[in-house]
Amino acid sequence: MKRTSDETRDPPALTLAVALAAIAIQLPIFDRWFALLDEGYILQIADDVNRGNVLYRDVNVDAPFPGAFYLLAWWFRLFGSSVLSSRVLAVAGFALFATASFRIARALLPRTWSFGLLATILCYRIWAFPHWHIYSYSLVSAALLSAAVALVMRFVSGSSPATAPVAGNAHMGAGGAGRVLAAGVLAGAAVMSKQDYGLAVSGLLTLALAFDGIARRAPGVGVAGGLGAALRFVAGGAAVVLPSLAYFAWQGALDDLVNQAFVVPLSGALQFSYTRLPNLTPFLAQDPALRADIGSYFPSILATLWWGTIGTGHVWKSTYVWDVTLKLVYWAPLVVTGAAAVAWLTGALRRAASGAPADDPRRLEDARRLVLLAWACGFLAAFNRPRDWVHLMMVYPPSVVVGTVLIERVARRLPRPARIAWTAAWAVPVIALSAVSVLLARDLRRDVSYALATPRGGVRIDPRNGPIIDELLEYVDRTVPPGEPLPVYPVQPMLTFLAGRDAAGGFHVIWPVQDPSRDDRIVADLERRRPSTVVYSLSQYQHLGTVQTNAPKLFAYLVANYSIAQVLSRETNGPLVTILRRRGAAPGGATLLDHVVPGPDPLTRVRWPFADVLAQNVTLDTQPRPAFLKVRVPPDGGTLQVSFGVNPDRWLGLKSGPFRFAIAVLTPRTTNDRGERRLVLEEFIDPARDVAHRRWFPVEVDLDDFAGQEILLALSVSAAKLVDAPSDLAGWAEPRLVPRAAAP
Repeated sequence: MKRTSDETRDPPALTLAVALAAIAIQLPIFDRWFALLDEGYILQIADDVNRGNVLYRDVNVDAPFPGAFYLLAWWFRLFGSSVLSSRVLAVAGFALFATASFRIARALLPRTWSFGLLATILCYRIWAFPHWHIYSYSLVSAALLSAAVALVMRFVSGSSPATAPVAGNAHMGAGGAGRVLAAGVLAGAAVMSKQDYGLAVSGLLTLALAFDGIARRAPGVGVAGGLGAALRFVAGGAAVVLPSLAYFAWQGALDDLVNQAFVVPLSGALQFSYTRLPNLTPFLAQDPALRADIGSYFPSILATLWWGTIGTGHVWKSTYVWDVTLKLVYWAPLVVTGAAAVAWLTGALRRAASGAPADDPRRLEDARRLVLLAWACGFLAAFNRPRDWVHLMMVYPPSVVVGTVLIERVARRLPRPARIAWTAAWAVPVIALSAVSVLLARDLRRDVSYALATPRGGVRIDPRNGPIIDELLEYVDRTVPPGEPLPVYPVQPMLTFLAGRDAAGGFHVIWPVQDPSRDDRIVADLERRRPSTVVYSLSQYQHLGTVQTNAPKLFAYLVANYSIAQVLSRETNGPLVTILRRRGAAPGGATLLDHVVPGPDPLTRVRWPFADVLAQNVTLDTQPRPAFLKVRVPPDGGTLQVSFGVNPDRWLGLKSGPFRFAIAVLTPRTTNDRGERRLVLEEFIDPARDVAHRRWFPVEVDLDDFAGQEILLALSVSAAKLVDAPSDLAGWAEPRLVPRAAAP
């Protein structure tokens, strides 16, 4: 089966049909679901650009280069700021990616195999969820790079000494110079959107062009002449990258760009334990390590829609099918692309060294393979940690193309009956993948159906989060003055975007590895602008740690200046958001936080959301164990003011309860009596089962009967059922002794 480059010259209508198909398969689902973190982050920063901020200098950007943010900001200026508006760009981005991938494949595959590959890539759209579903810098960079690779592939396919019009510039056929220059511009734009993808793929494409230019240069053309295509490609990239960097230098933001895009991420890679590739061992067994971090390794779309069935099913609970399957999926790109790289590079080098004629069809095949390898190996080289599912999916398709080429080459060597059987055998998994993908799309459209009220939404989200978000936005519209910022912590910037507000200090997320000045910058801005409201979500990612650990200065400031005004929670194990309001005048009286009586199990001073607390170990109701505060009641009497409750950080996943909170007053013994023990407070709450109990409960205890006396306050917390760790579980917030006002 002899092939020529003419096979890649499909009618333009075919390419258009592929693009339209890529758009069509997205329309039923493109407006379903959204991401509070990743999607909200890029949308909010695009809004910051449109507010006149300069990225890196005024707004902290965690790692990526700025291109995707500025593209989205421009789009928002044209069509308005909304999640739906950004999704149109995401649809266009995937259509470009799928079309470019098809064109790349057509350079190496006949149409039948190319259409099979196209079907796989269209299915991949939903398996890569949430990437390609939401607008992101990864999407922009990957789409632009794929288009650049398609142009380079067309360039090497159409350039040869036999077709070149001018012998001295043989490798630059008609239109070739412009095509490779345009590819460089696209690659430069990709670099400015996500530098690791862009630099890795662009660097390898440059090497591929250089090798091909030298190996297939026309007779009489020197080595320098053979480098013309590579130099034009680099020039195209430089035409985008250098002016972009010059702009940030002019704005005084270049040092900040270098710090946020290179220094801090590299520091984080050394300090933070990101997800790694799953170990291959144990292989034919359930892997405890993989299962402990299954939220990172498992396909996100399956976890979102079908985990309730999968996680309770026999295959997951009693077999190692999922363990083996996931490991094969994760390691396949490295194995397949690695094997192809060894075989193809060895052949190309051997033919170059043997002096095979430049117009030898095998040399053209080598050139195409090198371009494909540059695409695939570049993405794999940029597969940095965390090596979880969503990041794996973004680097996967080029390796799928490589694998398809290898499989198709096997078919070429088979006799016709065996070739047909081989092709049919590989069609079966494509058909199965298509069927499952259709079911996933159906369920995504059906289950994610809640329409947000805000015009800045325009998409439908899951019914668990939707009502809470609408309630929050209604509260903000009603109580927060226009133009006032709305900080949202720790990692839900979508809420700030939907409210149409800006954040504080230029930071939209709080996580472990960021600029060391972050807390000081945020606190200074909060103190300067004094926003009345802060939103704090208690639904957090455990692997990122707590705000108390990651941002101790910021957390201390929030505790000192804000208190929980409202808790948004509708189900015991669902979304949990708190609304904080700035505290008013300092309360009267004297704090009792430092009046703890030493003992075997004393009260412990801690800082919880959002109060200074005396934490008390919880016991069973049958084994009460009080702890004590020593207090002298003023001569005119006084009141104990305190709030009790369960640690807000423990509300989600709580199993213990109901809880009994009790305070008794103990008076000292005297020579004439044995002292007194009087129960002055007894309350029961059950936040594990009643979401209305997820709050602090303020109480006042009248101590007038003990005026002028030194007393002990015996505090106890117990539970009818105690399953959770008893420490750091419940406590008494901000206890104060308030003297009775003197009579007039």
